[in-house]
Parts: sequence; C-alpha cells; structure tokens
Amino acid sequence: LGAHIIFLTEKQNPVRSIGGLSTQGERGIDPSDNADLDAVALIGSDIWQTNDAPDVSALLRSVASRGGVVGAICGATIALAKSGLLEHLPHTSNGADWLKQATGGYAGEPSYVDQPAALTSGNIITASGLAPDTFATEFLKALYPEQTGMLDGVTSMFAAEHSS
Repeated sequence: LGAHIIFLTEKQNPVRSIGGLSTQGERGIDPSDNADLDAVALIGSDIWQTNDAPDVSALLRSVASRGGVVGAICGATIALAKSGLLEHLPHTSNGADWLKQATGGYAGEPSYVDQPAALTSGNIITASGLAPDTFATEFLKALYPEQTGMLDGVTSMFAAEHSS
C-alpha cells in the first residue's frame, strides 16, 4: 500500500516485545520531531500499566489534531485514555472496569463500548488484545479508505479461522 513505517520509542532506545521481537527506535516521541506522521499505532504491553510508561499524550493529540490516524490495542488503550482523546468517542479496550482501574478513572468512561472487534471512531481506532486482526484492518482502512473492499476481504479471511 506504500506506507513508510518508522518506530518511535521514548528516547530512541531499543525495545523488546513480550513475544521477544526487538526493534530500535528511529525517533523519540516529541511531537515537534514527528510533524510529518500521518498515523501512530500504539501496541499493547504490560508497561502501559506501570509508572514506567512513556507519556505519549502530546504526540497522540498532535497527530489527531491534524487529522492523522491514532490507534491503540490492548494495554496501549491506557495511554490513549490518559491523553483525553477518548473523552467523547465510542471506544473499546480490554474491559470497561479494567480501563477505568488502569487509568485511575478517565473522562471517556461513559463512551466505552464492550465489543470483541476493533472500533473506529473518526480517526481513532481502539481494540482489545483479543482483536489484532480487526485492529490491523481498521487501522489500514483509516489510512487507505480506497482499499476498504480489499481490507474487508482480509478481515473475512481472518475471521474464517474462528468460525465453527
């Protein structure tokens, strides 16, 4: 589809996923260093539930304010909730009570939607940790709306694995 993907980490430091994937940050998280980004996807991790989590609020608000796509899956929805971007938008996560507890309460709680698939609200995409397929396809549809038909086909193909 022609996307240019870069990895952002708090201080351009290397990070390792729960699954053992390691990557080097190409940029930090300062919004002024990332004014060219069309989208940001936050990936779930246990760190989002700790005091060690980077504060990405300014970056997320910056990308969203210029019409960019902002997505978060699993634990990363905590950062999105803390940024204030979920305040009036329908969104989902790993559970309403879980998100409320993990954030210490957040303004978007009345807009929480309990559903198994990713949820798109304007340019914001949220998903529980159990919805990586629909998170990926919803994120790509937001970036490439002209590819919606093809991406719906991808979603159906992934869903076939889970049908009885």
